[in-house]
Amino acid sequence: MDSAASVAGAPPAVPPAVLCAAEEALAATESVGDHLAEMLAAAAEDPDAIAELPPLQRARAFLAVAHAATSLFSAVRLRCSGINPDEHPIRKEFERLSLWQEKLNRLNEWDKGT
Repeated sequence: MDSAASVAGAPPAVPPAVLCAAEEALAATESVGDHLAEMLAAAAEDPDAIAELPPLQRARAFLAVAHAATSLFSAVRLRCSGINPDEHPIRKEFERLSLWQEKLNRLNEWDKGT
């Protein structure tokens, strides 16, 4: 048996389930990036539209943009470069965003009267 035949019959180096999961993750990441770009373009086109939002909704929008940008940087850029985000200064940004998320949740509960 020659080596070309054994290579052709060998199982793939990466299991199909892993390839499928990677393709789904890539599609989801591209979707988030597209939505983020769309939102930023809309805000740049009409900056007053953001200013017209109620304060709580405006804060949620800004927090969503910050979460998306930070997650894309962390999940895609760092992890694909082999860098653990937990050991990178971006971790402080995640902690800061978590604190703001908690504050917004409390304000949302207060706004609802609970």
